[in-house]
Amino acid sequence: MAEESIRSDQFTVWAREKKIGFLRERALLWRVKHAKRMGEDPNRQIATAGHLVVVRRKDALGSLGPAILEVLFNENPLDELVTALREASTEMVREFLSDLRYLLVSESDAQISDITFFLSNASLLTAFSYRSQQKGINDDDFEALFPALSDAQIRLIDLNGSCPTKEIQLIVKNLNVRLVRFHRYPGVNVSFI
Repeated sequence: MAEESIRSDQFTVWAREKKIGFLRERALLWRVKHAKRMGEDPNRQIATAGHLVVVRRKDALGSLGPAILEVLFNENPLDELVTALREASTEMVREFLSDLRYLLVSESDAQISDITFFLSNASLLTAFSYRSQQKGINDDDFEALFPALSDAQIRLIDLNGSCPTKEIQLIVKNLNVRLVRFHRYPGVNVSFI
């Protein structure tokens, strides 16, 4: 799914079917990105045909909570989704994020504070991925992200881009993760680990 606010009480959603059922599903994927990227997967491929559907905020947040949340590309409306969630009741936020297991941030200009909102409020979140072919994440941004990462029950973490020294040391030495995947060109210096 992708979304862009058109009115304060509505989202535009890219969905496979024109009619969206509002029964809670356990394996729902949300892709938060700019409207010009509707239908594209993280590899910028059109993955499947779909339709633009206008959904009331209450319906989207109340019954369409994701199991996987992908925040893709620049100019995405993640800040609008976070604003909508902050305006909602605590119970609605918990319900919306109750099935979220995996958070992927890829090639995105999303604010660290918006990412930490999801890390802090998703009680079942077990996997986090931050991908950036361009610049990665700098030490200061990662330090802002780390408290939320350490409070979450993350068991798998996947990072690429710059992989700064503090990032590697904080993750390997301080997080209780089972699988860490660092990937960047030309590689990660083993002495950091």
